[in-house]
Amino acid sequence: MIDPQIMAAFAAAVLVAIAVPGPDALLVLGNTLSHDKRGGFMTALGVCLGYGVHILAALLGLTAIVLASATLFGLVKMVGAAYLIYLGLQAWRQRGGLELGDVGGPQRTPWQLLQQGFLGNALNPKAILFFMAVLPQFVRPEQGQIPLQIIQLGAVNFVVSLLFYTLLAHAAERIRLGLQHRPAVAERVQKALGGLLIGLGASLLLTKRPAS
Repeated sequence: MIDPQIMAAFAAAVLVAIAVPGPDALLVLGNTLSHDKRGGFMTALGVCLGYGVHILAALLGLTAIVLASATLFGLVKMVGAAYLIYLGLQAWRQRGGLELGDVGGPQRTPWQLLQQGFLGNALNPKAILFFMAVLPQFVRPEQGQIPLQIIQLGAVNFVVSLLFYTLLAHAAERIRLGLQHRPAVAERVQKALGGLLIGLGASLLLTKRPAS
C-alpha cells in the first residue's frame, strides 16, 4: 500500500486542481440549478467515473500514446471542446429556466445527467494532462506493484472529487431554491453558465500537447 503521507499529498493536489473552476464544476453547478441536488450528485458521480477512464488509460499506457501523437491529442481536444460548446449553446438558447439539456425538451433523467458528467470529464484533454504530469510524481517504483499504486491513487482521486462536487451540489441547491421565484435572474444565470461553458470549450482548443 502507498505511504499514507503520499496519498494525503496526492489528495491535496487533486483538491487544488478541482477547486479551480472548470467544466466539471460548471456541469455539476448547472445541473443542480436546472434539476436539484440529486441531479447535481448524478452529474458529479458521472464526472468521477470519467476519472476512471483516465486511470485505466494510465494503467494501459494509452495516456502516453495519446500525448505522444499530435493527431490523437488533437482529436480528443476537438471532440471535448465541441461537446462543451454544444452544452453551452443549449444553455444559452434555453429560455425561462436553467436547463442545460435539449431546447424545449424534458428534464434529463438521472442516467442522462450521469452520462453528461462522464463524457464532459472523459473527453477533457486537461484531465489527460493532469494524470500524465501529476500522478507519476506520487508513484514510487522502488515499492513495486506500480499498477496497484495507480489504482490506489485513482481511488483517492475518486473519493476527494466526489466529496468536493457533492458539497458543490448542496451549495448550488440553496441558490436554486432562491431562484425559483425569480425567473428573470434565473435566465441570466443560465446564460452566464452557458457562456462560461462555451468559453471553456473554446479554451480547450488552446490546450497544448507537452513537448516530447
